[in-house]
Amino acid sequence: MEFRPTPDDDPVELTFDEFDDLVCSGNIRPKAQYRSKWTDYEWRPVDQIPRFLRLIPPNYKYEEELKDRRAEIAESLLHAQRLDKFAAYYGSGELIESCYGLEPLQQVALDRGVVGAARFIILPSFRSERVITFRFGAKSLSLEGVVGEASVGREILQAGLPQRPYEARLVRLQGELEPSEAPPPMTSWGSYVESAADAVSCRSFILDGVSYLQRIQVDGEVAHWSNPGREHVEQITLVRAYFACLRKAGMGELCDY
Repeated sequence: MEFRPTPDDDPVELTFDEFDDLVCSGNIRPKAQYRSKWTDYEWRPVDQIPRFLRLIPPNYKYEEELKDRRAEIAESLLHAQRLDKFAAYYGSGELIESCYGLEPLQQVALDRGVVGAARFIILPSFRSERVITFRFGAKSLSLEGVVGEASVGREILQAGLPQRPYEARLVRLQGELEPSEAPPPMTSWGSYVESAADAVSCRSFILDGVSYLQRIQVDGEVAHWSNPGREHVEQITLVRAYFACLRKAGMGELCDY
């Protein structure tokens, strides 16, 4: 996105996180301007962005300029709190795993012959989530993929939490690779963990697209990659390795969405 404090200022390029930091600092006025492909590159005031109203600090020095919108701001904050609770549960992958009735990753890692376990969750916008469990053994890499018929996140936002798992609405796929067949760094648990540690959470300022969750049993760490781009080298490398494993194991349909 592009941002300018006033129409007379030169615009600057901002990432999603940089814009959030700027709003939280309280140093931009409600009528500062932004533009992006979602505005058809027309300049609009930043107070038209819902997250602006949620992120302005309590002692915002330009609050007087928003006095006619206080009720809207209060409702926006309540809505944000509800979304934050949902996002934390959904964003950790635990909500999807629960709805799909999957065994907790910590338990998977205790299965006989398993050296380590990880999960790769694909979150395409408006499409059903795909959960792939990787079991690393001394001489094999086994994959189990699950996909539902509709998006868990979208259904819950519309109708609330389901009363039981989606068991009857799931497609399950399984595959297995020898270490020599797997692409780097999936050839061993050790090399995988080393690469996964470098692929920290990231996001791009894209409204829709695809996000990925990477969950590793080692320490419960979750990395959330939202629309990783070419600048996110470590993340893209692992996404490609995950997809290559799926295709080699005959589970390529999970890569199509």
